[in-house]
Amino acid sequence: MMESLYSEHLLRHARSPHNYKEGGVSACVVSVLNEGCADDLTLYIDVEHGVVKDASFVGTLCALSTASASLLTDYMHGKYIDELRLMTPGLVYDLLGVTITESRTRCALLCYQALQKSLTTCFPSKN
Repeated sequence: MMESLYSEHLLRHARSPHNYKEGGVSACVVSVLNEGCADDLTLYIDVEHGVVKDASFVGTLCALSTASASLLTDYMHGKYIDELRLMTPGLVYDLLGVTITESRTRCALLCYQALQKSLTTCFPSKN
């Protein structure tokens, strides 16, 4: 992993995030708040036949939360909902490509938290 929290990779996603838009009318919509720093994120997931057709987000976010949401929504496109259930925070850290300090974990995992919330509210497991 790279050493600097604000690597060029992260800065690109923070400055020009992918998928920063409201979702379609059929999207699952969930919102989460990072009470530690007041970041708020709304995640939109459009699914067809169990596959993510679109994933996007909006919110008031710090650079790390923005980059993480950009990378995670990119990753989600084309994935089966069941694949997303298997995700761990470790995958988010791998996507970010930097070491995350304990104090920044909530920022890095805000979109992951929203994804987990959507899996339980909009796409509950059939098992």
